Amino acid sequence: MSGPVYDFPFINPFGAFVVLTATVTVNGAEVTVQQQIDRAAWRCIEADPQARAGYERSLRNHLAAALADRLQPTITVYEPVHLSEAVSDALVRADAAMREEPEPEHCRSLELGPKG
Repeated sequence: MSGPVYDFPFINPFGAFVVLTATVTVNGAEVTVQQQIDRAAWRCIEADPQARAGYERSLRNHLAAALADRLQPTITVYEPVHLSEAVSDALVRADAAMREEPEPEHCRSLELGPKG
């Protein structure tokens, strides 16, 4: 007999599976991601601390991506200026700030040179 067999329960040749779930709640909105993995594979992953850490990191990365998709944060791009431009702009701003600020109290009565 060939072809599909209907009304026959599906048997997973690898056995049962486990579901890993990561959930976070932000501003009252819950974001959840899940990964299904074969139980035998999970036992191998769980037995190796590095493999488990990597798998959990992957799940957290999926959660972060889902969270970013949900929140749709604004992305700002900053373009660094050349050092000479940055120094020049900083000097201009410092000069403008000093000109706009009142002279400090202790400088008003400061006299230099010999008394006499």
